[in-house]
Amino acid sequence: MGATSTSLVGVLLFCCLASVSQAEYLKYKDPKQSLNVRVKDLLKRMTLEEKIGQMVQIERSVATPQVMKKYFIGSVLSGGGSVPATKASAETWVQMVNGIQNGSLSTRLGIPMIYGIDAVHGHNNVYKATIFPHNVGLGVTRDPVLIKKIGDATALEVRATGIQYVFAPCIAVCRDPRWGRCYESYSEDPKIVRAMTEIIPGLQGDISGNSRKGVPYVAGKITTKYLTKIAIFLTGTTILDAVKQTIDPATKVVFNENPDSNFVKSNNFSFAIVIVGEHPYAETFGDSLNLTIAEPGPSTITNVCGSVQCVVVLITGRPVSE
Repeated sequence: MGATSTSLVGVLLFCCLASVSQAEYLKYKDPKQSLNVRVKDLLKRMTLEEKIGQMVQIERSVATPQVMKKYFIGSVLSGGGSVPATKASAETWVQMVNGIQNGSLSTRLGIPMIYGIDAVHGHNNVYKATIFPHNVGLGVTRDPVLIKKIGDATALEVRATGIQYVFAPCIAVCRDPRWGRCYESYSEDPKIVRAMTEIIPGLQGDISGNSRKGVPYVAGKITTKYLTKIAIFLTGTTILDAVKQTIDPATKVVFNENPDSNFVKSNNFSFAIVIVGEHPYAETFGDSLNLTIAEPGPSTITNVCGSVQCVVVLITGRPVSE
């Protein structure tokens, strides 16, 4: 019995020593090593399948923890309007991103994934996020300081949903408004576009002197506990609400979505504001060879402005005509 116990202890001790000897030092996980050393160490450990997976970015709707682990996926994105749930809270976004990330971290090499999203004028895919004007509107300000502050605010809300990476800014120089994405350009003047790129350090935050410029990073170091409690978002107002809040309370405001000339003449209005624009579109859905205001816009302008003094407001990101 004594000999058996001694042999068992010897076997256990041998197993423990063997386990310790097999624990390999991983340079790529050592933050004290230089970036190049860590990259080289990681690359030489990767299989072809792992390298291919790391170069792939898939849509959120198919990115399960199991998929991330099986195919070694390197990045996930939310396409336009792709959300974890209708009216999803910041906490719901964090839980989704963390779940996907856990799948990546459970792989053999434990390489974290990068989650990207179109936060192109605020965190615009997220319910109740603060929405800023599109780039064509921001370019009109000619104010790089303001643009950087917008980058700061956007980064804070993006990090509040657990996301590290934004597909912004768009620094196109639009010279042809028939292009459906012209509203994403700050200006047709390269100098103005260059000045508006001040949004980039706003998004990235104040990078320390030891970091290389251009490091892809979204600012906002916030604890997970705080992430789940952020709710300081704006909900927006209509133009009609803005008018009512601005004018003298004694002034009567009458709204009609599509007035004819008889309605205008019979009410003896003192003044009118006509608001028309293009039908809503995004990206290439806005490509158009015919830059005109769609009906009933032109008819409304004629019916109202032919009968009373008026101001016409165009809701559009490019020059249009009747």
